Amino acid sequence: MREGLGWLATYAAVVQVRPVRLPQDVAALSAMDASFTTNVILEVTAAADRFGWAQVPVHPAIFKPNDLAQILAAQREWSHAWVAVAEEDLVGFAASWYSSWNRREVLTHLYVDRSWRRRGAARALLQVVQDAARQHGARQVWLETQNVNLPAVRAYRALGFEVVGLDRTLYDAAVAHEVALFMAKPLHGGDDGNSNDPGDAHRSSYR
Repeated sequence: MREGLGWLATYAAVVQVRPVRLPQDVAALSAMDASFTTNVILEVTAAADRFGWAQVPVHPAIFKPNDLAQILAAQREWSHAWVAVAEEDLVGFAASWYSSWNRREVLTHLYVDRSWRRRGAARALLQVVQDAARQHGARQVWLETQNVNLPAVRAYRALGFEVVGLDRTLYDAAVAHEVALFMAKPLHGGDDGNSNDPGDAHRSSYR
């Protein structure tokens, strides 16, 4: 039986989702391989009255470690968080907060261990985020990712998200060349379906 946001949920045959326990879960989450590697990115171009993007190969391939130990140690930008558990191991982490002025659930983190991608962990975590969002009265789930993380863009599109905006000037220093992509998924009554082909036009380890 569901009780607020604290209930234990099973959305896939072997993946369970529960609220994160801090600091107890820090060590296990820090041991997750949340990294991603890609040799294709979305190259964003700007014209006078429009933006465009295309998938382009890059060499060498881009690798980002996504260190969850650092993420968990940083100042929290979220109010609710969950972990995906499979075979007694923590294999995923998601966190969000509710923006009341525009009724938006902001997904700040969604990471899945490399060995559990495409096995239901991300979908299970996102379902719990969506349930929390509905309890908050949200009309959509919204997130930020980057043009260099094509695997995440494809994954989010497969989970029902669409690109709704971008910012070519958001980042500074070592990542100033990256473009922020904003994605959203509208919330309806139940599970919200999937995009047909996540790789045809767009491209977060999820972030």
